[in-house]
Amino acid sequence: MNNITAFAIVAVSAVSHAAEVSISQKSLDEKIGRIAKHAQFFPPQFGSQEERKQIEAELKQVLVFLDLALEQHPNETSLIYSHAFGNMMGHHLDFAGCDQKAIASFEAFLKLRPESKGGNYFYGSFLAATATLNQQAIPYLKKAVTLGAPDAHLPLAKVYLITSDISNAKLHLKKYLEAFPNDERTKKFLAMVESPNFKVQRKEGSPPGFDGAASNEAQIKNKK
Repeated sequence: MNNITAFAIVAVSAVSHAAEVSISQKSLDEKIGRIAKHAQFFPPQFGSQEERKQIEAELKQVLVFLDLALEQHPNETSLIYSHAFGNMMGHHLDFAGCDQKAIASFEAFLKLRPESKGGNYFYGSFLAATATLNQQAIPYLKKAVTLGAPDAHLPLAKVYLITSDISNAKLHLKKYLEAFPNDERTKKFLAMVESPNFKVQRKEGSPPGFDGAASNEAQIKNKK
């Protein structure tokens, strides 16, 4: 799909009429990519509260368009993926309802593209960061690894730590560092996990010192 057209109300806060909005998939990916620099992993990263407000406003506009566009083009795989990815970021920013939309679209996308490296990686990472669905992330993240996403070892380690499976957590941290040996933060975290006094202390679904995000070296931006 070169252009996505929808009767949308993007960038309009008070709507008095519907407008036909057309945007290229490339342009949409660029918008999502800019937001992803801050919100593709949990917790989101911002330099200031003002920057957060700006990114939140931009993402809300994108999500309005994606909802309407997907309703009108329900079988377009690239749009389903964008809808899943956008709502995943919305969930990271605490937007109401984005969690269920992300789940529905990721599952719909993976039914159509089960061998998608990005689909499996990001859906698995999304699930791994939740308080109640984290164990469901394991098969998606393992598949992402087999498809060539070694950064999936990091959220896998998180899930195993949450379940107190220290042995598998250490295994995946080491595998992650084999692929990304310059990640100093993960090196320190592995050293902490290997400490004889280490204990898992859960806080909002994650152990201390670990947020589930890939390092700058390992971040994957919108890979499909």
